[in-house]
Amino acid sequence: MLADGKAITLSGVTGMLIYGDFAEPKQFYYAATQPRIARDGDAYQFTLVRYDRVRDGQAGMLSFVVDLAPDPAELARARRTLERGTPGAQLTPLPWTSGTVAAAIIGGDPVLATPSLMGDNGVAISLGLTTEQYLLLMRSLDDPDSVPISIVYSLQFEAMRPKFEYSIQFHAERFRDWLQKKRKLNLLFVSFERVETFEELRESGSIQVSSVNQTDEPLPDGVRRAFLSSLQAVLTPLPAFAPPPDGGDDSWGIGYSSETIRDVQSIARRLDCNLRVTGAVARSVHIQGALGGLPEALRGRPVVELPTGISFVQDLTLRCHDRFDGNPLHAVQVSIAPADLSPAARVFNGQNPGDWQVGLTHDPDDARLYACRCDLHFARRDRPRVTATVELDRDRAFVDLQPAAFYSFRRYAVSVAGDFPWDLIRTIDLSLSGPPGMSFTPARLVLSARQPRGAIEAFAPEPLDLAEVAFHATYEAANGADHDEVGLPTGATIFLNPLRERRILFEAAPDMDWGRWSAVLVKPVQKAFHQIWASRLLTLTEAAPRAAFTYWFAEEARLACKTAFRGDSRTVPGAEISGAGTTIVVPAPPRSV
Repeated sequence: MLADGKAITLSGVTGMLIYGDFAEPKQFYYAATQPRIARDGDAYQFTLVRYDRVRDGQAGMLSFVVDLAPDPAELARARRTLERGTPGAQLTPLPWTSGTVAAAIIGGDPVLATPSLMGDNGVAISLGLTTEQYLLLMRSLDDPDSVPISIVYSLQFEAMRPKFEYSIQFHAERFRDWLQKKRKLNLLFVSFERVETFEELRESGSIQVSSVNQTDEPLPDGVRRAFLSSLQAVLTPLPAFAPPPDGGDDSWGIGYSSETIRDVQSIARRLDCNLRVTGAVARSVHIQGALGGLPEALRGRPVVELPTGISFVQDLTLRCHDRFDGNPLHAVQVSIAPADLSPAARVFNGQNPGDWQVGLTHDPDDARLYACRCDLHFARRDRPRVTATVELDRDRAFVDLQPAAFYSFRRYAVSVAGDFPWDLIRTIDLSLSGPPGMSFTPARLVLSARQPRGAIEAFAPEPLDLAEVAFHATYEAANGADHDEVGLPTGATIFLNPLRERRILFEAAPDMDWGRWSAVLVKPVQKAFHQIWASRLLTLTEAAPRAAFTYWFAEEARLACKTAFRGDSRTVPGAEISGAGTTIVVPAPPRSV
């Protein structure tokens, strides 16, 4: 898994995002920062159709595949640079968990699509062109710097965030008031790259920071950036290529729809506010830019002129994005209708995953359109899932099939921290819950010292909101103080790390009368919610007036203890003491005792 905040800059390498791995020092991940027209060998995956006459305000259709493939020379340079600093370095595509792509041509509305989230993260885009947009496109041949098409990749990934000695309290109502002041034209413009945004939220009372040790030291920038990254990940960007608000600079590139930020309770539920533990967190990145390779594609692919008054053949390429590994999808049968024209069908599976190219013949006297339907066959379900029929416009050249849009599946990887106190916790009993219709396999997962990790699969034959999946974990303590935890997975990761280790020092007061007392007895007691430790009675003496003690806690660090004082002939109970610092001083009993 990626290490949060560990973006790497390589000397001489441009146009790439590179991240390190949290656990494996030789593993690195990459993605290009410039969306480009995809290529199949030397050929651009690009088709420009011009109608012989304007139809319904449309002069043509542009279809292309865009991806995030880096320049081969830059990728090779990055591999060599990493190898010099880290022999044996592995560089692989960044593992995205979800995302969308928006494409817009000047004068038109954005078109949204779902990328493959594998390899170079390609996706097929089709844009209808007015006469003005067609002319703008052709003029870009003479001026390569004025590309009229913009692309926004909005992508999410998972990362392992380091531990900070801070937590943040989120105030939903004050955050809503802060949003109202930021909104302009139904857009929220926020720069998540600037720590000043964190301070704005702090000054408005939307957030409150607390530390473990309650020191006056300045708040580290890492804390600010970790929280802002979490907030950015739960907001949905609006791909509106609009000017920034008054006073905005270049960092105000992308707006956020006000419709997606009204449910502040949902935002509060998904925010990563407990920064005191290492945990898996969701992060997002927005890659925006002009469509790369457009002038070259226009030169390399001739314009197709489409007569509108005669019979013609529609060349259609269908591509199915799935691994077909039976987890859970086994095969997709695609059927094209109506049957009385020229019926066709194709099965995509592990043995036959390639593109399907088909020619559809249209009769100018028949206004009907061809339509496409998918039957999804799952490995552990007898009946296929039949999708709705989707009509295929006559000027469409690509169909990007995303089977994952028609069902819900996620394999949750469950693990615990490497220093988890298995000597104090016997087992963790974990179960998942979700929206109606979703099943989980296995229904319960039990972790132990012998099996500290596992997986649970969530599946539904229809698209459901995986954000509603929650986990319930019961920690069976060796001393009988069981603890329940309810939380939300981070993407496909459930990282159980609710307990924090704390070491403190008990010390006898300087005025302890060792002539009267041969020993001071200290016994920690269970006062706060879910504190655990190995049973132990501490003894302080004149020769050893200090003793270290280790315990684990979930929320409350303050530890309570009973004291007693042993004399020559008797043991006298002392006062109950408590503390949250690194040292707890045991006061001497009154002289009258």
